[in-house]
Amino acid sequence: PSTAPTPSTEPTPSTAPTPSTQPSAEPSTQPSVEPSTQPSVQPTPSTTPVVPAVQPVPSIQPNPTPVPAVITTPTPTPSPAATPAVTPENTPDQTVTPVPEDGEIIPDEEVPTAPGVDEPAQPEELEAIADDATPLAGGRGGHWALINLILAILTVLPIYLLVLASFKPGNFLLQYGLNLNLDIPHLTLDNYKLLFTGKHDYWTWFGNSLILTVITVILTLAISAFVAYGFAAYDFKGKNFLFIIVLLILSVPFEVIMLPLYKQISSWGMMDSYVSVVLPFLAHASTIFFFRQYLLGLPKSLIEAGRIDGATEYGIFFKLIVPIMKPAFSAMAILNGMNAWNNYLWPLLVIRSADKYTLTIGLNTLINPYGDNYSLLVVGSVFSIIPIFVLFICFQKYFIEGMTAGAVKE
Repeated sequence: PSTAPTPSTEPTPSTAPTPSTQPSAEPSTQPSVEPSTQPSVQPTPSTTPVVPAVQPVPSIQPNPTPVPAVITTPTPTPSPAATPAVTPENTPDQTVTPVPEDGEIIPDEEVPTAPGVDEPAQPEELEAIADDATPLAGGRGGHWALINLILAILTVLPIYLLVLASFKPGNFLLQYGLNLNLDIPHLTLDNYKLLFTGKHDYWTWFGNSLILTVITVILTLAISAFVAYGFAAYDFKGKNFLFIIVLLILSVPFEVIMLPLYKQISSWGMMDSYVSVVLPFLAHASTIFFFRQYLLGLPKSLIEAGRIDGATEYGIFFKLIVPIMKPAFSAMAILNGMNAWNNYLWPLLVIRSADKYTLTIGLNTLINPYGDNYSLLVVGSVFSIIPIFVLFICFQKYFIEGMTAGAVKE
């Protein structure tokens, strides 16, 4: 028999490639070297056993799991490659848009700017700058601040002139009048010494005016509040007609009714008395109107709750309504107090005795054809401001609230 050929040697597997430290963009999933596809020579049948072929060892490949592409965002500090340099052609007034690198996506809201280029101011920042601007420098409300300053100067200036004149002799006032000249060498306290130590009736006039003012304010507020509460809380026949009459009285000036009122007071025998001064102004039309408008803003359920609890009508008024009307009382107390304190024409008609003169009438008697006492006139005018000033200080807490009450209806 023929000699069997020697079987082919075992196929030598190819050497596994050394894995690279950097993964390729798309790693191959196939082995780099395929085993030989040549079939081995088949021996003729013989008794000699045939050694089976050894399976090739696959090459070691990197992890075939695909790596997703990484999207990078720019760091706050742009790279030199992404940020072009500022050149004369590219001035700092222009915003520079960087060129993204491969694989980078730069969001629009995070685009960095070139060094030295300021970001444009946002609308909110501009509004904040306008709000923080000084009014007198032309910011918001600058015109109103200037107008208020002018009005304040016009208001304070007469008081300043009066106080300054009270420290000067009376003949200076007669010769030069009220002026802004300080004239320190001629300033003196003689006028104030005359006021407190001289023989005159100034403090009698001052006391008469103070008593009449207090009585007039208290009675006017009480009676006007009763009338206004009746118009606001009750429904009765002729209510609207009577209220129209109150409004008509507001449109009639006092000088029109002065003569008929004088004849009526004279016929009742009330001349030369304080009753004739106070009585015509107890039910003040403007105070009634103001109180009515204030009470219309109060809920009717408040009065109904008092009635359900068993309170009388007077109890409801004094225990529920009066405490709520404190702002209105304060505002009207200041206005009516000023009117009573400065009232001149009506007391001049009905008062005849010198010991009953009010302050306004008494100061007027200091100027007469037989002599002018300007020294006492000026310093007395300064002291006449004090009661009104004290009245405002006492009620200023509720004055603004009372004046604006009822302006807005829900």
